Amino acid sequence: MKQKIALTIITSLLIFNIFSCNIFKKKAKIDDNANTNVNTEVEQKVEFQTTATMRLVDSLRRENPMPKYTTYHFKGKIRKQKNKYPVNGVIAVKRDSLIWLSIRPGLGIEVARVYLFTENIYILDRVNSKFMETSYNQLSRRMKININYKMLQSLFLAKLFTIDNYKEPKAYRYSHALEGDTIKLFRPLKDNKKHLQIIAKNARLLMNNIQDSVGQNIISMDFKYSPKDSINFPNKIKFQIANNQNINLDLKVFKYSEKKRIIPKFDIPTYYRQTENIFNEN
Repeated sequence: MKQKIALTIITSLLIFNIFSCNIFKKKAKIDDNANTNVNTEVEQKVEFQTTATMRLVDSLRRENPMPKYTTYHFKGKIRKQKNKYPVNGVIAVKRDSLIWLSIRPGLGIEVARVYLFTENIYILDRVNSKFMETSYNQLSRRMKININYKMLQSLFLAKLFTIDNYKEPKAYRYSHALEGDTIKLFRPLKDNKKHLQIIAKNARLLMNNIQDSVGQNIISMDFKYSPKDSINFPNKIKFQIANNQNINLDLKVFKYSEKKRIIPKFDIPTYYRQTENIFNEN
């Protein structure tokens, strides 16, 4: 049961996913001085309807930059159909290198550990001594959304991001609109869908949604900020998937820090058994 809860949480958190697949490396060392091989082609080639939109996005990113290190603890509940499960955990990010998750339902005992490298993802079942390896390519095909590592990193850090569209016609480029004290950044997707982000004038990301043809949210993330807090990170995150799974994830964030964190070394014990890739379509 705990394994299923952990996988449900992880699936929810990974629902915005990305491209790339590489050969599994049994041990990976994270070096602060190492040059990481991050594909930035997508961000470089994203196009906008107007120069004004491009300048606006650049300005928002400068006002709300991404820290080199980010760590935050969270607690909350995940609801899947009629079932509810408590969830606690920790997320640590080393910019452009690694996203690390520790999932701790109930009493705080770690049941799953996740390493998201720039090219591979590994999920370790700490209860049953199993691990699963998957690729962003497999996630993208399964979820039918093509996003790279940097975009997923932006998602975990509540930052503005853009979906690659450089091969699409001009009609699919990003546009923006001002509405009261907020900015809407959006672009049409295929099948009459739309990617919509709502940003406050102070550059905080408020909403990040994928909508259907009639404006209903298919996937949505809402970010709430404490009025007493000056940091550009939400204290509440609500994540919803409106499909036959009907998943709702409500998290409260605490112990936010931008100090360097020692992330547990990536190493799969020899006695761990590899399990089936749940994101593989075959």
